[in-house]
Amino acid sequence: MQNKFKVFAVLPLLFLITSKDLFGQSGWVQQNSGISRKLMDVFFINADTSWVVGDRGKILHTTNGGEQWNRQTSGTTKGLCAVYFIDSRIGWIVGREGLCLSTTDGGSTWIDKSIVENEASYDLRDVFFLNESIGWMCGHNVYKTVDGGNNWSKLLLNPEYYRNIEFVNADTGWAAGGRIYKTVNGGVDWTGSIDINTHSMFLNGIDTVFAVGSSHMPKVTYNGGQEWQDLSHTLPVLRYDCIFFSGINVGYTSGLIHEDAQSPPHSQVLKTTDGGATWNIIIDTIDGLIPSIYFIDDTVGWIVGNNGMILKTTTGGSIISTSSTDENILPINFDFIEVYPNPFSSSITLRYILEKQEHITIGIYNAEGQEIETLINRKQIAGEYEITWQPKRLPAGVYFVKLQVGGLMETKKLVLKN
Repeated sequence: MQNKFKVFAVLPLLFLITSKDLFGQSGWVQQNSGISRKLMDVFFINADTSWVVGDRGKILHTTNGGEQWNRQTSGTTKGLCAVYFIDSRIGWIVGREGLCLSTTDGGSTWIDKSIVENEASYDLRDVFFLNESIGWMCGHNVYKTVDGGNNWSKLLLNPEYYRNIEFVNADTGWAAGGRIYKTVNGGVDWTGSIDINTHSMFLNGIDTVFAVGSSHMPKVTYNGGQEWQDLSHTLPVLRYDCIFFSGINVGYTSGLIHEDAQSPPHSQVLKTTDGGATWNIIIDTIDGLIPSIYFIDDTVGWIVGNNGMILKTTTGGSIISTSSTDENILPINFDFIEVYPNPFSSSITLRYILEKQEHITIGIYNAEGQEIETLINRKQIAGEYEITWQPKRLPAGVYFVKLQVGGLMETKKLVLKN
């Protein structure tokens, strides 16, 4: 028995040593999680503060960008599947057998608010909150709370397994599992949009949704689900597990690859800089699945996976091979480098870079696509800029900041809380 525990104790260190050179070559750095369990989800509220959850009730927390990960006590040994915070204090975790945990002190204490009765036999896979009161979670069904998770009501959806839930405001949201559904009245009614066995979904604007899953090409809709398009790929992907966009053009996805019958399946991480038209490999080989990717901007991000793996990049990940070559793609000559804090309450700071003198427009839009404020509309010289937006008498919810330079555009989602 002692030898068994000694073997498991050195697994994270062995993985760190053997993978350091491989990941370093592709712009990623292995961070020390201190555990050997599978990690399922990572969520950052800014460049420093994050939570990671995984098997056997594991919760990790950092306040320095992952330089040090500290364990938090969950009070359970059930698997934890997803984590979501609206600020540095208030957050939720969902997991196996109907488990739901909440905290109001950044995770120092977690309170069990699990579903009871028959629903407890089903796993919960995702959670999303608009503010400290209104939120949704999904598993065998979709559930809504209006009191921070003290009480949950089942929404009238077809009984199937839902893996993703996300809303742009109190009315409009999406749920994804064996089929992707959309609601425009907070979940009272749902309309089926497309049949795809979805593993991951990402809302990248008011009407833009990316989705990936088993045995399907990545798909995208630009008109709120009226039409869906395939995103081309040339890789032998068995399944896609996660998709995340840091801007309107820059995104990341992970897939399980099976190149030939002699080689075991392994995961790769791919990146797009043209909204999904082409994908480039940034990590070539990782054992096991990659269930979660999170970027706070186009350069700084993390991925988590098996054996306590946490990888961080500050370069957006270096491209080591390409799935397509298009010499006509225009280089992007501007980029948000940080939007913080997000979510926010009174003000949010936007920082961006211009590589040459350009006329620039920055506007704030609501979830319906209406411009509510223009922050900048003038020519600026090359350099790094920082501006602060203070919303006036606006309700809590999801907003979007759009930066336009010439024919190029970048969009970021902002979450205004009460």
